[in-house]
Amino acid sequence: MKKTGWIVLLLLIITLTAVSVFSCDSSGSSTAPTQSSTLTQPLQDVSSSMPEMFKNVMGGGYGSAEAVVQINAPFPDIPGTLVVYQVKKVDDARAQDIARVFGLEDHPVLLKGGERQVYSYANDEQVLEINFDGHFRLYQRESAAAIPASLPSNEECINIAREYLRAKGFYPDNVTRVETGVSQTIATVAAGSAPDAEMPVRLSVSFFKEMNGCETDAAHVVIGDGGQVVEVSSNDPELIPYGTVQLKTPQAAYGLLTDFLKDPTFPPVANHEVIANWRGDKLTVINRISLEYAIPTNTLYYQPVYVFEGEVYLAGQENPEHFTGRVDAIQR
Repeated sequence: MKKTGWIVLLLLIITLTAVSVFSCDSSGSSTAPTQSSTLTQPLQDVSSSMPEMFKNVMGGGYGSAEAVVQINAPFPDIPGTLVVYQVKKVDDARAQDIARVFGLEDHPVLLKGGERQVYSYANDEQVLEINFDGHFRLYQRESAAAIPASLPSNEECINIAREYLRAKGFYPDNVTRVETGVSQTIATVAAGSAPDAEMPVRLSVSFFKEMNGCETDAAHVVIGDGGQVVEVSSNDPELIPYGTVQLKTPQAAYGLLTDFLKDPTFPPVANHEVIANWRGDKLTVINRISLEYAIPTNTLYYQPVYVFEGEVYLAGQENPEHFTGRVDAIQR
């Protein structure tokens, strides 16, 4: 096996533990997001005590010494140190407040043994999951996909999503850009033939906001037939400055990524520092490098990671796949 899916994201989505990511702009701004009060004392260096970004997250597949990695992007200017944050943990009252917005406060999913990992509410139509870091996801119970009678345009979806978030009180401040995309498709067929095309049945709208020189992916809304909102996710963490960390250079992070993609062992030597959605394929081209904040699995700390994005060219496949590799940015 030479390739692997983006396993870390799969785990984070399932547990709802790390969907909040802050991305610094390409200018290398050293300011980081904060929503807390003014500091009363200097922050201490906590580089050695921060949890490892990808601990207990196993990257699958094997690298290949013959794999070629090309870089087609400038290395960003990065400060030597950066502030890291703790996230104020969501409690019962805050979870109930969020559930009340969607009329689900009287429908909690009871905890059946063990320790709570997420707050869940559900009725016959909707499921709401609220993570301890404040991120939540509301979605419709699945139904069979069908060709929509009336799917709104991209602009109409943006307006629907914006007004929905405003009505619920979750529209982000300082929105810098909005992206739309196809969230779900259905195969269409001509009579007596195999599927010949994919028709969109749901469109997604993503809102990004600026926070002190950085950008965060703040909210997502999925629109279905007739303009119905079928899914919404939002993040509104309360961030508490925790300390400062020393950063790897982007060049050092790129070196770790390259070693990871070429390492033929399993698990790879850099497994706790690097994760990628493809590994060991014939050509990977890096087109964008950024520094982001992310939250490791099962922790309440925001800390920096380098994100390398581009394309991967697979043997026997004409069109490339999207590539994303992440490298722990802390110099421990």
